[in-house]
Amino acid sequence: MDRKKKTPKKILLVNWVKEHREEIEAFLREKGFEVIATGDYLEIKSLLNKKPNLILIEPNAQWPDGLEEETEYGRITGLVILKHIKQNQSDLQLPPVIVLSVVQKRLIDDLEVSKNVGVVDVLEIPIPANKLLTSINKALKQNRRKF
Repeated sequence: MDRKKKTPKKILLVNWVKEHREEIEAFLREKGFEVIATGDYLEIKSLLNKKPNLILIEPNAQWPDGLEEETEYGRITGLVILKHIKQNQSDLQLPPVIVLSVVQKRLIDDLEVSKNVGVVDVLEIPIPANKLLTSINKALKQNRRKF
């Protein structure tokens, strides 16, 4: 019996805290996911070319020494970048987004931008591993489209 090997689902992980990013990345790889990880919000646009099935993003960077980086997008946050990409590339369909945040869930839920970029769940940091995995699997099942 010749079984096709399942292609691992790709997850774009965007988290500016290196230690958090590496810990989550290691966990996801251990669970069989392919992980594209970055701490740089400005890389999101180019990394979407790798066609991730899901985006895990910590949206609200705390810039070193209180510095807030201003760009053509305004103050950089992960959700602002995703909104800008979606508005300016109508042919690009964003995969589901799970927000990893230290901000209370209800605050993210209320943000209009979160609704515009396909946020399917908000998980407060620290996140129990089983809760993260459940959320990822649920989002992937709801989103069976192929990129």
